[in-house]
Amino acid sequence: NIIIGKGPGAKSLRLNLPQFTLIGATTRFALLSPPLRDRFGAVYRLDFYDQTSIESILKRSARILQVKAEAKGCRR
Repeated sequence: NIIIGKGPGAKSLRLNLPQFTLIGATTRFALLSPPLRDRFGAVYRLDFYDQTSIESILKRSARILQVKAEAKGCRR
């Protein structure tokens, strides 16, 4: 339900929404309030890719998209 207005004159409006998936991201997880954090079903911590993995991803993507990717460009 959504509350419209304030005080005694506020009205509650029910919205029938189709099911959906919400994906959120933050670099400051600790700043989220505990009730907000608790509403997410799963929390994952992502790490940075190493250089070799990035090169592999770039080469594979270039091959799939049928574009030329020079090895030197993939290393930058």
